[in-house]
Amino acid sequence: MAQRIDTAGLELLVHIGSTGSLSAAAKSHGLNQPNASRRLALLERELGVRLFERGARGWSQLQLGE
Repeated sequence: MAQRIDTAGLELLVHIGSTGSLSAAAKSHGLNQPNASRRLALLERELGVRLFERGARGWSQLQLGE
């Protein structure tokens, strides 16, 4: 049976990628930063990959498959 992925987590993922900021993405989804961070961590566990690297200048996407 196929695993169901949380679509809210995917939407959050897109916003983090487009803004480069977890805080901005959280705000656009009506979440606080800790809840958004937990949702992203859950999505990463569901997918089995780390999606972002946290840096001093925001979040950057990791290159998958490397």
